[in-house]
Amino acid sequence: MKNPMKRTSVADPASDTSTVARLLSYIDFANLKPGTRLPSERELAELLRTSRGSVREALAVLDSLRVVEVRSNSGIYLRVRATDYSFDALVLQANTGVAVKPVEIRQSMEVRTALELKAVDLACRRRTKEDLHQIRRILAETEVEIANDKGIEEQDHAFHLALAAATQNDIYARVLNSFYWFSRLRRRAYFSNPLHCRQSQREHIAITEAIASRNSKRACALILKHMKRAEIYWGGALNQDRVKLSNARKPEQK
Repeated sequence: MKNPMKRTSVADPASDTSTVARLLSYIDFANLKPGTRLPSERELAELLRTSRGSVREALAVLDSLRVVEVRSNSGIYLRVRATDYSFDALVLQANTGVAVKPVEIRQSMEVRTALELKAVDLACRRRTKEDLHQIRRILAETEVEIANDKGIEEQDHAFHLALAAATQNDIYARVLNSFYWFSRLRRRAYFSNPLHCRQSQREHIAITEAIASRNSKRACALILKHMKRAEIYWGGALNQDRVKLSNARKPEQK
């Protein structure tokens, strides 16, 4: 893992967003344990080579996401329990390149599958003609991207959010949007394979037709199959990563 205290040209280290990312990287890099007291703002500013004001703003963000806890007259500490963290903290972590635990990825997919199932069921009962028009427009855009040998991560995101919108429940769209931002980089890698793009598009079309005919049983079966395929793929990929990490930690045989 890269040392977060080293400057890079990718982002402005003085920006609040960059400082949040680098502070998360520092926590991971230093392997700080839950309940650990963080260095002072001045010390963090020196470690991250940025201003105290930028560090203060970054800590405020992490406090709002319940990653850290501010204790009066004591300092700033990592939360004792991981379950105290906001899911948005994981989203931020994933999108700033800080490693996410395999178990967190598996658990997030489990929750997302349950949400997608209910969303599709509601969409079958509540969708409007306008919803179908929007979903089919996204499918048409996806066909163009596939024909041009491009990835469809953005279209995949838009398709699933359009399904959530068809529930007529804004909370579904808001919650599922967080899950899609959480998986954005992984889905970008997944959809770099044209075969995955075409398979996903076929499944999206079938799900759309089931929703159009208000066939909830078929739509739910299709979305479950769709999610299961992704779960199996990422389960295999995560297992491979664990094997590589395990082998890398083994001492060389003489």
